[in-house]
Amino acid sequence: MQQNHFTYTDEVDSENLHQGDILEKNEEIVRQLSEIHPHYVKEDYTHYQVLTQSCDLALRDGVPKCRYITIAAIRPLRTALERTLLSIDSDAFRLDDLYCWPINKKPRLTEFLRQLYNNNDKEHFFLHRWPEKGLLENSCSFLYLSIALKAEQHYKMLVNAKRIQLDDNFKSKLGWLVGNLYSRVGTRDFYPGFVQDKQSFNEILEEPITDNVLILPQPVYTELKKECKKKSTSEVDEAEIDSAQEIVRYKEEQKQSAAIDKLIQDISRVTNLADGEEKALRNVLATNTLIRKGLKS
Repeated sequence: MQQNHFTYTDEVDSENLHQGDILEKNEEIVRQLSEIHPHYVKEDYTHYQVLTQSCDLALRDGVPKCRYITIAAIRPLRTALERTLLSIDSDAFRLDDLYCWPINKKPRLTEFLRQLYNNNDKEHFFLHRWPEKGLLENSCSFLYLSIALKAEQHYKMLVNAKRIQLDDNFKSKLGWLVGNLYSRVGTRDFYPGFVQDKQSFNEILEEPITDNVLILPQPVYTELKKECKKKSTSEVDEAEIDSAQEIVRYKEEQKQSAAIDKLIQDISRVTNLADGEEKALRNVLATNTLIRKGLKS
């Protein structure tokens, strides 16, 4: 099968475990984890990743060197994005499956994704989707969400669940993240690497935001947030967004009208305006694009 991402190897060692191996959430794993770590079989834990170093996983007379094998939960990328969003604003609210988000804070989500895709985020390890191998969507390991299993008892079970193997450089990168070392392991970045131009990389980063977040103008977001707090809910509907947009538009028009009144008063101090001239001047000021932009700012 053709490899579809530089993070992984084309060939998988089906007899041995290595650091970074991606494990299928099969029936055997679910059965065993349900007994010893029942919280670890949640629906959005789609796969697991081996965190233990490869040298400690080496077999000696059929028994691994280490006593315990540490695995981390793999969850969809959208879960990590959602948690990052809520860590920035715990009062963030949703429209159906999309989180609403102000446009001025969008760069913080983009920067999180930039770090994640290049595997420079200390809490997650990015895993590009590989549907042919069962990894149906872009995901990441939650490195702090890990458990230890007895190596001698569970090694074979984990090998049987192995589906994807990391490239050697990315095994080292994962080891660096897990060990929180002080030296940076050099690995191929998404850009430049997987994609060669910055614009294409920015489009890749835009995809998970578009799929999971509704970006709103700051004033509209502020109005909606007020309504959510009044109702003690984190949900809004399209009608409320339309209403918030109307409120913002009305406030802007009122602000602009008051500013034009003040401007006409200032002009009247230096020149006498007849009633008809004042009306005509108001129409010019209200429709002039440069004036309207200046009044908004």
